[in-house]
Amino acid sequence: MRRSTILLTVFMWVPSAVATEQVPDNIIFDGQMCELETHWSFPSPLEVYFRQSGAKNPFDDPESFSTGNYRGHIATWELSDGALYLKSITVDKYENQPYESSDGSEIMIPTPKATPFPLTKIFPKADPQKGVLAQWFTGIVLARIGGHVRELEGDSYTYEYRSFAYLEFKNGKFIKQTILDRDEHWRDVREYYDRIDADTPVTKGPHFEYVQAISKLPNDDCQKQQHEHAAKTEEKVSPNPQQDMTAEESQSESK
Repeated sequence: MRRSTILLTVFMWVPSAVATEQVPDNIIFDGQMCELETHWSFPSPLEVYFRQSGAKNPFDDPESFSTGNYRGHIATWELSDGALYLKSITVDKYENQPYESSDGSEIMIPTPKATPFPLTKIFPKADPQKGVLAQWFTGIVLARIGGHVRELEGDSYTYEYRSFAYLEFKNGKFIKQTILDRDEHWRDVREYYDRIDADTPVTKGPHFEYVQAISKLPNDDCQKQQHEHAAKTEEKVSPNPQQDMTAEESQSESK
C-alpha cells in the first residue's frame, strides 16, 4: 500500500493539492491507542464543539499551530462505557534547543514540545479522571488501528494500518461500529471515489456513511466542497436553456 494511496483520504475534499498532511487526533479504542482521522475538511469532535457552541477557540491563534497541525492542538479521545469522552489535550510549546552546526558551533533552534492543556479551561466541570462526555457530537469518526512503518528500500517506506474502525455516535453515545481490515477499507474507499468520478450515485458502504455524516457537521470547508460538487453535477444534467430555443426564438433573442 503506497503512502500516496494512504494520503487519498487526507486530500479528498481539500481545495489545494499542496495541502500539508495533518497530524491526527488520538482515540483509545478496545484498550489500544489509535489514530483518529482528522484533517482539513474532516473536523475533530472538539472542532465541532467550537463551531456548534460558538465558544471561544483557545487554539485559534496563528502562533499556536503549524502547517502540519492547523487545529493548533492534539486531542485524545476514548470510547468508554458506551460513550465518547475527551480525555486530554496537548499543544506544542516551542523551546530553544541546542544543535551542533556543520562547522561545529552550537546554535539554538526553536523546537516543539508537547505540553498538556488543561481541559478545565474549556470545560470547567471536566472530570479529572473520566474526562468530558462529548454529548455535543453526533456523527461518525474513523479510527486507524495498528499503524506501523514498513521499510522498503533505502529511504523509501510505506505506512500501513492493520484495520479501520468506523464509529458512530449520537449526542456522544455510541451507536454502532464497522471494522474493516486494510484491504476491505481501501476497496470501499476506491469504490466510493470511482463511482463519484463516474457520476454514479453512491448509496452504500462504510465510507459512504462516513462522508455523509461528515457533510452534516458544521464544517465550512467540507460544506463548500459538497456544494461545488453538487453544482457541477447539476450543470451536467441540466440542459442549457439556450439549447432548447428554436432558430426563430434565437434570432429574436439576438435582436
